[in-house]
Amino acid sequence: MDSPQQDSGVADEALVRAAQAGDRTAFDRLIERHHGMVFGLIVRVLGDRETATDATQDAFVKAYTGLKHFRGEAKFSTWLYRIALNQARSVIRKRKTGGPKVFSLFSRRDDDDTRSEDVSDLTYEPSAAADRRETARTIHAVLDTLDDDDRELIVLRDVDGMSYEAIAELLEKPLGTVKSTLHRARLKFVARYRLVADGAAGAPELDRGILGS
Repeated sequence: MDSPQQDSGVADEALVRAAQAGDRTAFDRLIERHHGMVFGLIVRVLGDRETATDATQDAFVKAYTGLKHFRGEAKFSTWLYRIALNQARSVIRKRKTGGPKVFSLFSRRDDDDTRSEDVSDLTYEPSAAADRRETARTIHAVLDTLDDDDRELIVLRDVDGMSYEAIAELLEKPLGTVKSTLHRARLKFVARYRLVADGAAGAPELDRGILGS
């Protein structure tokens, strides 16, 4: 998994060792470096920016308290991403049945926490903004019908652009399992998208490039 750009040329490993030795400033720098990545994953899994903000804070608290157990078997970014994903899963388990979730797949958060648009992965590019919004709503509705594991894989691969190898490391699953499960998840997504589109007047046709390879 690629880490965010290293500030001042200090590697994560050096900051982790300093934080483990009691340097709070070092951990603060790790938070600043990885906050966008962690928040981005959580908000796209939960689909709720407010809930994701709280979950992100909880994830970093867990990372801080668990840092003494980090031994470097995986990259720090992978270890932290795993904590973030588990925190998102915990929120989903505790979430009461309510209204439909609104996935923020098209809202990315930069390192400075400013909101930006990046629709290069799961998007159809019509000339009209209204068509683009309709496509986003349809995609969100379909993703909401998938189970958590399928949705996570699509978010990690087709939205966040993670490699299969990084996903396998993150989820601690064999590479072949990740590929086959994602393939089935994409088939479900495409089939359900077509059902939704057929039942919705004016829903755009699914672009074949909407999901990655």
